[in-house]
Amino acid sequence: MNITQVPFGFIKDGKVFQNSWGGNPEREIGEVRDEDIEKSTQFFQERFSDLEKKICDVTDKIDSMENKGSFLMKLVHLKEHLPHHDGLGDYLALQEKIIKYESLVRDIIQKNRVRNTEIKTALTVELKEAIEIINWKEATEKVNDVKSRWIKTGSAEEDKNESLEEEFWEVVKDFFDRKKQFFEDKIKLTDHRKRQYQEIIEDAKKLADVHGKERFTKVKELKERWKEVGGIPA
Repeated sequence: MNITQVPFGFIKDGKVFQNSWGGNPEREIGEVRDEDIEKSTQFFQERFSDLEKKICDVTDKIDSMENKGSFLMKLVHLKEHLPHHDGLGDYLALQEKIIKYESLVRDIIQKNRVRNTEIKTALTVELKEAIEIINWKEATEKVNDVKSRWIKTGSAEEDKNESLEEEFWEVVKDFFDRKKQFFEDKIKLTDHRKRQYQEIIEDAKKLADVHGKERFTKVKELKERWKEVGGIPA
């Protein structure tokens, strides 16, 4: 059996193997091409270098960008991909680097969630105050402002996020349902008053054939009815 050792692996019977690392067993990752061990080894070392560069690009962005939490799933995907990547290099060092940054990002996410919980709790209180404003236009502007800030705020702590979301959006829904009902009732009331005014106008037209005291009494009655109907939009 012909075995040739290469960095982080070995060649056996024309096959390229990756050494075991971090609990992952040694495994075949390819073949020696054109019986050129050096060239084949270099090919798999370059594959490792490409992966290493990809990981460094991610960690550099984490170091430089404010929204570090957005890189969590990328780190998880890279960590899961390591044991299946066909290359020759120090995979254990890459794994340790990913785990370090994953821990950092998860800690930041947790701290952000605590902060977001505080913000969303305060926004819920602000929302409940906004819906008590009597003026619908002013109340709606305030509710929409609170909604906008809520949407821009990330998730709260996992055990509190669902209940906060349900409470907030239930209050929003109730507000707009009440607003809709108010204006529907207002339209119905306006239509009813318009019909009442129209009836009074029709009765007034009939006064052309009424004279004397009866006419005076009818006019007075119609004026009282007119005043009692209530206002309608100009």
